[in-house]
Amino acid sequence: MKIRVTLTLDPEVSHRAKQTARRHGTSVSGLVEQLLRQSAGEVMSRRVGQPFSKRWGGKLEPTTSKDPRSVKLRAKYGMV
Repeated sequence: MKIRVTLTLDPEVSHRAKQTARRHGTSVSGLVEQLLRQSAGEVMSRRVGQPFSKRWGGKLEPTTSKDPRSVKLRAKYGMV
C-alpha cells in the first residue's frame, strides 16, 4: 500500500523533475521513490560494511558499579 506525501518544491526544480521523469518514462513520484531507495541503499551498504566498533564507538556508556542492574548482572555472571 502506498502512502501519499506532499512535497514543496521550487518551480524550477519541479519543472526539471517533470522533465527528468518524462525522459525516464515514470512519474515524479516514481522518480522521487527511486532516488530515495537508492539513497537509503547507499546508507545501509555503508553501515553493513562497518564493524560494530566503528558504528557504536563512543555511543555506549558503561554503567557505574552502584547501578542495581550492573550489580545483579555482575553477580549472575561471577564478575564480582
